Amino acid sequence: MSTQAPVVAQHTDPVRPMVFYDGGCPLCRREIDHYRRIDRSGSLRWVDAVTESGTLDRHGLSLQQAMAELHVLDQNGHWQRGVDAFLVIWQQL
Repeated sequence: MSTQAPVVAQHTDPVRPMVFYDGGCPLCRREIDHYRRIDRSGSLRWVDAVTESGTLDRHGLSLQQAMAELHVLDQNGHWQRGVDAFLVIWQQL
């Protein structure tokens, strides 16, 4: 089983990038909570990979992949991971 996320996925919210994060990690939650406070316009959809496994499944992302690094499904349906995922977040904020 590959640990790489698929290159393209079907996007259920074409207007907002989807941020998949580890809601079970206190440090991750703290950082994401900071970004969520900044995101007053709701330009990003925040998906807790721990509690929203159905959303992971719909986008072909395993929990193992989501836990390995930050994933963002951008407006074009492309996966951005790690630093590239943060770039999408920062551009939206």
